[in-house]
Amino acid sequence: MMSADISRHESNSEVTSQLRPPTTTTTTPTPTPESPGTPSKSLDPPHLSNGQMMMMMTPHRLSLNVKEGWSPGGGVLETPIPLGSSTPQPGGVAAVAGGGGGGGGATSTTAGGGGGGGGGGGRYQAPHHYISSMRVASMRGAGDMGGALVARVATFLRTQYKNLDSSPLQLPWCPNFRMTVSEFETSLIQVPLASHLKVPPGLLTLPHILDPHQLPFSEGSLEERPRRVLVEGDPGYGKSTLALKLAYDWAANPTTSYLTQFSLVFVVTLRDFRGGSLFSHLCKEVLPRHILSKDAMSTLWNHMKKIEEKILFLLVGYDELVEEESGDLIDLLDGQMFPSATVLTTSRPGCPRPLPPALHRRLLVAGLSTEQTKRFFTHYFHSIGKPGSGNEVMSLMSASGEKYGDLITCPVMCLALGVLYEDLGGKLPSRLTDLYNSLLKHMVRRNLLRRGEPMCYDVLPDKYNKLLSDFGKVSLECLKQNQPYFTGQDLKTRCQHGGEVIELGILLRMQSTSKLTKRDHYTPVHKSLLEFLSAFYLSGLIHDPSLLQVEIDGIAEKMDIMHPVLRQNSGLMVLRYLVGLLGRNAHVIFNIVSQMAVPQRILFLLLKESGIYQMNVLEVCKHVSNREHVVIQTNSGELEDWARLLYSPDCSLEGVEVLLDFDGSSRDRHESFFTSMSIQ
Repeated sequence: MMSADISRHESNSEVTSQLRPPTTTTTTPTPTPESPGTPSKSLDPPHLSNGQMMMMMTPHRLSLNVKEGWSPGGGVLETPIPLGSSTPQPGGVAAVAGGGGGGGGATSTTAGGGGGGGGGGGRYQAPHHYISSMRVASMRGAGDMGGALVARVATFLRTQYKNLDSSPLQLPWCPNFRMTVSEFETSLIQVPLASHLKVPPGLLTLPHILDPHQLPFSEGSLEERPRRVLVEGDPGYGKSTLALKLAYDWAANPTTSYLTQFSLVFVVTLRDFRGGSLFSHLCKEVLPRHILSKDAMSTLWNHMKKIEEKILFLLVGYDELVEEESGDLIDLLDGQMFPSATVLTTSRPGCPRPLPPALHRRLLVAGLSTEQTKRFFTHYFHSIGKPGSGNEVMSLMSASGEKYGDLITCPVMCLALGVLYEDLGGKLPSRLTDLYNSLLKHMVRRNLLRRGEPMCYDVLPDKYNKLLSDFGKVSLECLKQNQPYFTGQDLKTRCQHGGEVIELGILLRMQSTSKLTKRDHYTPVHKSLLEFLSAFYLSGLIHDPSLLQVEIDGIAEKMDIMHPVLRQNSGLMVLRYLVGLLGRNAHVIFNIVSQMAVPQRILFLLLKESGIYQMNVLEVCKHVSNREHVVIQTNSGELEDWARLLYSPDCSLEGVEVLLDFDGSSRDRHESFFTSMSIQ
């Protein structure tokens, strides 16, 4: 008890001496790291023993000027968020561990609290959750210091993460509907880390992505909880929101959440990481100095190494991390730093960077499950006062599964389908090309209405035709480079009036949890919009065949147009939208594509989207007639494509030799096919 009283007396003396006006003295003070005029050093992880930590009695400033302040937008000082139940009372400088205040202008640094009182109105009051160097030094023992800091930081982080729900996603083309982090849903599938490994089948939901799974070779044992997890997903499917949802759930339900095993959860936006150390980044971007002093952060960092298994790092945007600025993040990903902590990293598929070698689990965002899609449509139509329309849209989706199958797994595209269903009087377009045409017209019309300008329902103003064509050219280059996001500089220099693309709601500003450094990046609401706008640009080159040929050759060179999975084949989707936009003039594209030896099923896909026009049919017939034998699976849609081609009066095929392996389940397709043959 005596030593504790002496420590408090010494601390009070130090604080009082800092607040007194300077006096003339001949004694030269011993320089400290915080002394004015001393060059600042980069914040590197400390390596201090418990004894050294207890001896750190360097006075730390309790005043806070505007330059030291932090706000989410950067640059403007905002009121610190309270982290405890107590609030400093007017009247003095408070640097207390529990609550407190000053009395009559006095300074209180006791651990319990202080009385009220007036006076001291001209002095700055430190936030009551601010943890100064002296408060760290006054704590007894490294365990007490570390535990107290963890509790304080956890309270601050929970406050930040719960506030995420107060900034919902609100798209300009659907202003009356909001998507919040708390309501975010998605499903994931586990991908084998190697071809010979097995993974549990089925979909995973968020509460289970970090669970240990049953080992396939042992019925009674579970694998260890995964420590390094990679989550991959296409733009628009909510990779970043997934990480924020995890942080929100940890914050909103500290005792009942599926993440209760974690004492601290840090969200790090990797595109904002500017090299150096993770320690330095946390100091500057996650826990600013008005929340935690440098010495307190040093103590916290050392304590985090003792409770690694209780720490969760959420690293957002592995594909956006600049290699030259990765610093020691690679050590964290590889398990050399905090090996027992859990690290979940998000990235888009096909990232040019090699995968982290220490992965324990790899997940792919599959998007909304059928039940989640139903809940989304129910929520949307209930919000606009038409609760019965949700079931009607789901019925349309079920009847056109091949057309809308991928779109209804993406929340934003579900919203687009709901908007168009209302806009088009309870129906949806028959072709994907018409779907995106209608969506863009809706976006433009909404934008003009906000400005008080009229628009003819079916005609885009020339200004917007030019804007969308210019942005389509930029989109095509981004797709070729497999970089489906844009910087603010891209929009300024490569696309005239690029800011209006954001106003339309085609692009969204990418979220960031960094406090000071926020790089200006934008992502499409869905990658398919980039593909459609690329085709929109190419359709304007129909009168310049040589340039059109060059662009399509570039697509074939940079993007694999032969890939069988449409969702993963941006090159083929661009061609699909292009022939859909050109319609009867699409034969120009068929002539170019047929020289690339593409499979006939791709030609049939393009013919279906373009329409069975005479010149289109003749170009396809010219290509397929050069093949001696054609093998068709009777239970596939390709049989219907052949029937459609043969049924056309413009089909130039003189004879088709068919060998069928009958399948009872394909009887309707067989009848349609032979009917077409008999007509031919």
